[in-house]
Amino acid sequence: MLLDGSLDLPSMHALVRPPHSVPLVVACEEIPNSGFHTVLTDNLSAAERATRHLIDLGHRQIAHLLGPENNVVARDRLAGYTNALMQAGLSVQQQWLFRGNFEVESGFAAAAHFMSLNERPTAIFAANDESAIGFLSGLRQHGLTCPRDISMIGFDDLGVAAHYTPPLTTMRQPRELLGRMAAEMLIDLLEDSEHRRGPMRIVLNSELIVRESTAHHSQQ
Repeated sequence: MLLDGSLDLPSMHALVRPPHSVPLVVACEEIPNSGFHTVLTDNLSAAERATRHLIDLGHRQIAHLLGPENNVVARDRLAGYTNALMQAGLSVQQQWLFRGNFEVESGFAAAAHFMSLNERPTAIFAANDESAIGFLSGLRQHGLTCPRDISMIGFDDLGVAAHYTPPLTTMRQPRELLGRMAAEMLIDLLEDSEHRRGPMRIVLNSELIVRESTAHHSQQ
């Protein structure tokens, strides 16, 4: 089973072909046209939902704190953010696409970039919770608070998200279900010694968890 956002396709193809013929399941992301068995979260739709939550709160100036540039998950979340803006008649502002790498430190650095802008967004969708928390920590270093000065929504619903200050609004991935279904799929493949099954694909939805880090634009 492979669980990673940056996958080496040639090595993976070599594993599943003779003489190795190793049963393989890719969990959490999808590699288009690869023929691999996959269990994943619909990151694009979840990112659309996260961004729409901010739009529904009256925000029109919405930034995105990116994940790693070559990461499949990060690309899908950027696409979902972009789709939601376009559906609302809003355009993507390049200066509001903050570089990130899913780590706390990248969120902290993005907060410094945010402070340097002449025109600042009123809300931000972070590609994951860790970078969101880093951003909020950096924001406090500059004397600003969330959601008074900016609304923030993350992605993943890590354990710390509910206990941070403020508690973080986020998209909850069904991690336990995803892991169980990927394991069950792998067991099925191991029992299918002749490898007769075609590629299987299971897509799971994420859940919007609204906490205190997002507020209506009129409250800022």
